[in-house]
Amino acid sequence: MIPARLVLLGGLLGAGGCSVPTDVQLNSLRVQVTATSLWLENRGWQPLYTFVAERNTLALASFAACLSPADCEPILPGARIEKPLAEIPGYTPAAREVVVSHWQFRSARNGGYEIVNSGTLVVRLP
Repeated sequence: MIPARLVLLGGLLGAGGCSVPTDVQLNSLRVQVTATSLWLENRGWQPLYTFVAERNTLALASFAACLSPADCEPILPGARIEKPLAEIPGYTPAAREVVVSHWQFRSARNGGYEIVNSGTLVVRLP
């Protein structure tokens, strides 16, 4: 299997070619945009993990991603959370797009975790 770090990095770097409207779904993640927030909804049956950043900032960012379930907060199955735009890394009122990456984990044979069911959305802002 591909290590979790490589899958996540590949998904984030590959975000450059995608473009979607302001109410979208990919895999079990639904994203809705309002004037002040992103709403992230887990429509699946397993916990979902996300990372959100302004698109241009993401290209320059060096960050420690969530590499195991203990590293970050999940969106539980059926849950919907609000992510205020002002809290998104790199966001300014002039921002036009944010990148929403999402993934799930499964146990790896080495005792760690592997990322599965990952995806990346480029979401236009109002």
